[in-house]
Amino acid sequence: MVSINIRGFNKDGKGAWFRELVAKSNPMFALVQETKCSNINDRWVERLWNSSNFGYAFKNPIGKSGGFLLIWDNTIFSAEHAFEGEFYIAIKARFNSFIGNNGLIEIPLVGKRFTRISDDGIKFSKLDRFLVSNGCLQHWDSLSIVPLDRKIFDHSPLLLKNGHIDFGSKPIRIFDAWLEDKDAEGVILSAWNKLVKAKQLDHYFRIKLKNVKDSLKTWRKQSFDKIDE
Repeated sequence: MVSINIRGFNKDGKGAWFRELVAKSNPMFALVQETKCSNINDRWVERLWNSSNFGYAFKNPIGKSGGFLLIWDNTIFSAEHAFEGEFYIAIKARFNSFIGNNGLIEIPLVGKRFTRISDDGIKFSKLDRFLVSNGCLQHWDSLSIVPLDRKIFDHSPLLLKNGHIDFGSKPIRIFDAWLEDKDAEGVILSAWNKLVKAKQLDHYFRIKLKNVKDSLKTWRKQSFDKIDE
């Protein structure tokens, strides 16, 4: 990722300098502040990005100051929509196959379902995501993201926490990367079909879930540790 305050693209050959920076660093995402440009279009961004496989969003400057430009690699991100406020621009995007291909796992959000609310209070979004390797979870196996009270802001401050937080019954944690593995379904079915002896239905169901949870935990350590070796 590249993040830079360009202080005006139309001065001192900064456009050519930015193209050279992109060519050398090959970023997946670029955030440019203080563009001071309002004539942004597809052709202009394509020249900056040195590729035709891109997406972008921008916010025009106010007068002769300000302006934002976001550019991203379309093979990694798929933007769903962009939105802006007085002092920011943001996009809601999907990571395509990037997460699974790189053995990354998303840390779960607990306590709340969303991290941002629009100014009119109508739209709720989960914009913020934290991705880690399986090796990270071997050291800190109870990581979670806790959205704090946003007070007067549109975004909730986020707390990265390691340790159990009591939000009621703890669910079985299953990550998308696991479900993409061809062996995952067999592990779950085998655990679920284990013989369980219990007289009460709720106790029977709880044991079933525990069997699945324990089997997934063992399988995860045996299968996904290989990614970090």
